[in-house]
Amino acid sequence: MKLKSILDSRKRRRMVNRVRKQLLRLTRSKQQARPIFILGSQRSGTNMVFDYFENRSDTETYNESDKTAFDNYLIHPFPEIRNLLLNARQPVAVFKPICDSHRFGEFTVAFPDGAFLWLTRAYKDVANSAIRNFEFSDRAIRLVCEGKAGGGWFQRGVSPECEVTLKDIYHPDLSKFELACLVWWARNLTVLEQGIDKAPNTLMLEYEKLVTGPSKVFPFLCEVLGIPQQPRAHRHVHSRSIHRHTYPPVAERIERLCDKLVADLRQRTQTNHTLLRASSGYIDPEGPPA
Repeated sequence: MKLKSILDSRKRRRMVNRVRKQLLRLTRSKQQARPIFILGSQRSGTNMVFDYFENRSDTETYNESDKTAFDNYLIHPFPEIRNLLLNARQPVAVFKPICDSHRFGEFTVAFPDGAFLWLTRAYKDVANSAIRNFEFSDRAIRLVCEGKAGGGWFQRGVSPECEVTLKDIYHPDLSKFELACLVWWARNLTVLEQGIDKAPNTLMLEYEKLVTGPSKVFPFLCEVLGIPQQPRAHRHVHSRSIHRHTYPPVAERIERLCDKLVADLRQRTQTNHTLLRASSGYIDPEGPPA
């Protein structure tokens, strides 16, 4: 274990969990696992939710850097993923293919018994996090807006209608922050384009609700997924990243576009939770988590 990882409590905890689970694998026979896929826009809390599953004792977990299931952050062909599921040592296998999030419909067809989580987060916090973590956060969207190739997975996830809007709103002087807001918009537009809120076995989660009320949201998540509660698994969840940094200025047109999608996503999340509460029979005397 590298010194940097030892000093990072999150990385240290993950490494300890991985070793513990590898040892447990030696004592368990093979079984077919049910897959759970964590999807959404980058910097929306997908790592935090993935860590929750990694902290659980009944899961096998595959982050996008895990070469067992991913290549250059893209998930392996589905037959290879099915083979992993058939040879699991835990009842649940969790994957985080967020660069493939636009393939949501393909996932639901290939894994009809799977469960799907879509994470959303306030777009200005996402944009701030993106420009601080990714040096070339604006490269792919500029290529798309300028009609050039080379935009990789982001470009593949842009629908023709989305591309028209991006090209119409774009100009070369847009800041990295403004372009990161548009990346958030394009990725989360997938919810509306593919009707994710009404898709079977799919739970939409709002980052802000998740981090400010984990003791309320995670029981709901467990009920929907049909897995036992393990409260210690979410003790790492915190709300310190909400509005952590001041927001740079945003062009009014971009702000209106994103604010409209925020309202749509909030409504879609409420619809999604209503449908799931009805189908799962979940009853919370304090009220729903959304």
